[in-house]
Amino acid sequence: MYIVLFICVAVLLMVYFDSNMFTLKAELTVPLPNPQGQDAHQISGERKSHRNDTRTGVIEQQKANKKLTANTRAGTWIRKLATPKCQFVYLDLGSNKGVQIRKLFEPELYPGAAILSFFDKFFGERKQRRKDVCAFGFEANPRHMARLKYIEAAYTKKGMFVKFYNQAVSNRDNDTVTIYSETDFDLDWGAGIIDNVIHDKTKMTRYNVSTVDIARFISSEIIPLKPKKVFVKMDIEGSEFLVLPHLLQKHMLCRGVLSAIGIELHEWARVTMKSDLTMDILKRELKRQTCEPTEMVEVDDESYNQDVNKDPA
Repeated sequence: MYIVLFICVAVLLMVYFDSNMFTLKAELTVPLPNPQGQDAHQISGERKSHRNDTRTGVIEQQKANKKLTANTRAGTWIRKLATPKCQFVYLDLGSNKGVQIRKLFEPELYPGAAILSFFDKFFGERKQRRKDVCAFGFEANPRHMARLKYIEAAYTKKGMFVKFYNQAVSNRDNDTVTIYSETDFDLDWGAGIIDNVIHDKTKMTRYNVSTVDIARFISSEIIPLKPKKVFVKMDIEGSEFLVLPHLLQKHMLCRGVLSAIGIELHEWARVTMKSDLTMDILKRELKRQTCEPTEMVEVDDESYNQDVNKDPA
C-alpha cells in the first residue's frame, strides 16, 4: 500500500518539474526585447561602441591627469626658479646711493675699500657671491630711490638678487617720520630723523617716509630663507639707538640669526635720542644672552661715496 502511494507521488513530482523546465527553456529561447526596433547586430555594435567610448574616456582622463601633473611640476619648478637661493644675505641698513651693494657684487671697481675684507670673510669667493648672496637695502631718503631701483634692475637682469626699500629703519612698522637731508645733492651723504647734523637749516630738505620694524622684517623675510650667514651694515644716522636695543629685546642679536653687524654709532645723536648705549655696553649685553652673540665689528667705510664712473648695467 505504502509502496504504491510513494510511486504515485514520485510520478506527480516528475511531471511537475518537467513541465517547469520546458517553460524555462522556452523563455530562454525567446529573443530579448529590442528597443526602438533595433536588431541584434545594432545592439551588438552599440555595445562595442559603448566599450570603445569608455576606453576613450579613460584614455582622455589619463591624458588630462598627466597634463595636470606636468603643469603642477612646471609650476613647482617655476616657483623654485623665482625663489632666490640666498645661501648668504647682506642687509644694508642705510643704503644711501647704493655704493656698498655695488662693492659687494663688483669689488674690483673699489680697490682698498674697508668693507671688502668683511665681504670676503662672510661671503667667500667674489664671483660666486653673485649667485649665492641676496642683498636687501633700506634707504629713507626718497631722492636716492631712482638710482637705487636702477641698480636693482641692472643687477637683477644679470642674475643677482637685489632689493631696495624706501623706508626708515626703526623699531616700529608703518609710522610716518620726517627725514632731514641736505638740499645739495652732492652733500647729501646721509639722511635721518635728526636734523642736528645739518647746520644751515635753510639748505635742509624734509621728507615724510614710513618706517619698518627691522626685527619683524628679519623674522618674516630673512630667517625663512635659512641662509648660512647674514652680514648687516648699519649706518642709519642715529636711529641705531632705537634699533639695537629693539633687536636685543627680540633676540635677533644671536649668531644663528645675524652673523655679524658692521656698525657706526653716531655720537652726535646720543643726546637727542636720550641713549646711554655705547659699544662696550652693547657687547656686555650681548654676552648676557643665552645664545652665541652676533659679532660686532666697527666699520665706517665712506670710500667712493660719489661712486665710480661705471654704469652698473
